[in-house]
Parts: sequence; structure tokens; C-alpha cells
Amino acid sequence: MYEVKAALHHSRGLTSIASDALHSLRRALQSVSIIKRWHPADLLIFSNLRCMHGRGEIQGQRWLQRCYGSYVFPSGTVFQLSQPLLFQGDE
Repeated sequence: MYEVKAALHHSRGLTSIASDALHSLRRALQSVSIIKRWHPADLLIFSNLRCMHGRGEIQGQRWLQRCYGSYVFPSGTVFQLSQPLLFQGDE
């Protein structure tokens, strides 16, 4: 399983090669970024290990509910989505 984290807003390359690499990374991230305008009752569920996420400036009021879950599956695990997932102790 691979994880990518990038807080690039204050990052800068210390050499010209590093600056070029950082610029290439920013360009690559922008090319696959999705910007969505949220509306009341919108819901998003995602895996922190499978996507990068962030947000722009929040204007106005907001109500944010978060729910975190954690369970690690070995790499290469195949799930039958038609069957419920059972965790240890759920028998």
C-alpha cells in the first residue's frame, strides 16, 4: 500500500533540480485535481490512503461532521463487494 502526502503551499526546492521536480509534481497534481462546490446535505467518503485532498478558503458558516474508521487489509486483498465485510470479533 502506498501513501502520498504533500503539503506544498510552503515548499520550495533548494536546488534548480529540486525546484523543477517540485514544479512537475505541482503540475501533475493540478492535472488530476477536482474542484467541487459543496451544497447542503452533500456527503463525501474517501480513503486517506487512496487520494490526496485539501480545501480552499471557507466563506460563511459551515457544519462539518467527521467520522474516522481504521482497519488495515494486506496489500492485494480482493473484496467481494456483494458480501458484507467481517472484521475480527464480528462473527
